[in-house]
Amino acid sequence: MRTVAFPSLHQEFLDGKVVMLGCPKFDDAQDYINRFAAIFETAGIKSVTTVVMEVPCCSGLPTIVKKGMEKAGVQVPSQQVTIGTRGEILETR
Repeated sequence: MRTVAFPSLHQEFLDGKVVMLGCPKFDDAQDYINRFAAIFETAGIKSVTTVVMEVPCCSGLPTIVKKGMEKAGVQVPSQQVTIGTRGEILETR
């Protein structure tokens, strides 16, 4: 049985943070880029952690976030964390 749940998601990644959710598979990527750019331009973002699942449809989200930064003309420290379909951290970069 596979699970997509990451039991400590809130403690490890969300505590004291603002969450932006998106799904590159079902939503318009350019709309996300524009929205992220507007946020980066106005919100004083200090860092970004993009948490994705190992499934192919999630792999576009880090690129969308990067393009949002580029469009806004800002560069903030960022990292990507990939969560496996069994709920384990597979990679942090």
